[in-house]
Amino acid sequence: MQKLKLMLQIFISFFKISAFTFGGGFAMIPLLRSEIVDKHKWMKEEEMLDSFAMAQLMPGVIFINVACLIGMRIFGIIGAIIATIAVLLPSVISILILLSIIDYMDKEILDRVFKGIVCAVTGIILTVSVQLLKNHIKNILSITVFVLTLILIEFIKIKIYYILIFGMVFGILYYYFEKRKGRLDA
Repeated sequence: MQKLKLMLQIFISFFKISAFTFGGGFAMIPLLRSEIVDKHKWMKEEEMLDSFAMAQLMPGVIFINVACLIGMRIFGIIGAIIATIAVLLPSVISILILLSIIDYMDKEILDRVFKGIVCAVTGIILTVSVQLLKNHIKNILSITVFVLTLILIEFIKIKIYYILIFGMVFGILYYYFEKRKGRLDA
């Protein structure tokens, strides 16, 4: 009975996150934090963000990758399958509804609805960015990597996946050198 309850909670949580996430991967972080970290306490924020970062390195849709990784962590393969289905279902339902009524809708109203959603998502992403800055950019090294990343993406136009690979390699090298200096536990 406990396993069934957990499976249902996973489904409901990821269904809700998917149903209310507009704007792609980064827009889901506040909802993920609320459901996965705060409400159910299935993982710590750092673990959730690690899963999010790992999902960006994998091919495919970030949200599906995140759901799969977190679902797997919570309840193994079954959790991954349940979370993935729960993430896909709201989109399928929305598309079917939209396709059935789009011919009857005023295109101007529909355009304004989507513009409003884009503005709200922009605010959500900005809020998450500020929270991430406060929580994770705390020393000269993290500030340097942050500023370098901004410059490389915004001004030099380096692809984001190269930045993620750089971040991964940098993290491994940083760990290696800190461990050699004896600052990290074995």
